[in-house]
Amino acid sequence: MSDLRDLNLFVKAAKRGNFAAAGRELNLSPPSTSQRIRQLESTFGARLFQRTTRSVTLTEEGRILLAYAERIITDFDNAKGEIHGELPPSGFLRVAASVTFGRQHIAPHVAEFLRRYPGIHLHLDLSDSYIDLVEHDIDVAIRIGNLKNAPDAGDKLLTTQQVVFASPAYLDKRGTPERPEDLSEHSCLIFRNQRSWAFALGNRPIVVEVDGPFDCNHGETIRQAAIDGLGVALRSTWDLAGEVSQGLLRPLLTDYIVADDRSIWAVYPTSRRVPTRVRLFVDFLREKFRNFDSLWEQIIKSRHHARATSWTMT
Repeated sequence: MSDLRDLNLFVKAAKRGNFAAAGRELNLSPPSTSQRIRQLESTFGARLFQRTTRSVTLTEEGRILLAYAERIITDFDNAKGEIHGELPPSGFLRVAASVTFGRQHIAPHVAEFLRRYPGIHLHLDLSDSYIDLVEHDIDVAIRIGNLKNAPDAGDKLLTTQQVVFASPAYLDKRGTPERPEDLSEHSCLIFRNQRSWAFALGNRPIVVEVDGPFDCNHGETIRQAAIDGLGVALRSTWDLAGEVSQGLLRPLLTDYIVADDRSIWAVYPTSRRVPTRVRLFVDFLREKFRNFDSLWEQIIKSRHHARATSWTMT
């Protein structure tokens, strides 16, 4: 069975595309380097490299092994560092998130995180498709919604909610809905065919069937349509807080609770120990999200104050 030294040689050969260069780095002769690579291929029962007179390149089997070999070597080094308290965090960190949330709330902080932990190599996978963490070798996924019964382990990073929004221009033209039931008379922007909007006032559930001139499966497009005055949108507070604070959109029906948990979670594969570099990244995001709830509360308070002032003046 091959050991860590063989895997290390394999990784270096894959990165350099040259057996001799990888062998020299590990003080191995060319014959010894070739022999170890052949032993590794024999162990896995597959050809790992395509060899030519000029270079070597990975086969499909080699690319599969490379992903695992890098993780094994990194985890081994990090384990030694944690045990002895000597090494800074390092290695590959693979993160998955939805496109909109990742663009708005993760990507802007990547540079700061990597400056803080220069030994970490971050791979950020932005996709609105569900990603199996084990199959795609993801360390942590940032997911939105009620995940209490999900099969993967998770930590809640941020409690957010959904709120109804519209632009000032739309409200000036069509009026402001005062109750959820009023939405049936408005042009609503439909996200992913969600035409039943559920609210609650105390213990009283309210479900409203809505419709409108535009539906789309892309959240940022729905948000822009609302800004352009096309209709009323139901979106998460994390998605629209900036536009509300700038006056581009107004929150509506804030006395009602939308019956849909849109909390933000960090989710890990249950079959793995959570490495230090993953914990550091999650703690970093929690630090960046810390002020979000208070920001939203300030927005809502200022909105209520503006309404109260308007009623007093009239």
